[in-house]
Amino acid sequence: MVNQDQPSTIRVTLNDGSRFELDSPVVSGDSLLGLVKDESYRQRAVLLADISRVEIRKGDALKTAGLVVGLALLAAGIASAITFAGCDGNLFCPER
Repeated sequence: MVNQDQPSTIRVTLNDGSRFELDSPVVSGDSLLGLVKDESYRQRAVLLADISRVEIRKGDALKTAGLVVGLALLAAGIASAITFAGCDGNLFCPER
């Protein structure tokens, strides 16, 4: 799966329950290789037999765009409500 999808980052869970993230993961022979995403950013090799789970984050561009547009409209609505709160429905509000 890692070589097919070519994810930039994966989360690995080992059989002992420990977890870590790898950048630039590749499968080579019986091992998974990559750079550990922590302060050391060191290369790590893990035997495939020692891995219980691999997670790949996948984003949905359409959902993300919808969320951004929705939040922008919500912010504009709140700003308008605050701006015209004391105007009693008049389009042009007198100075306060």
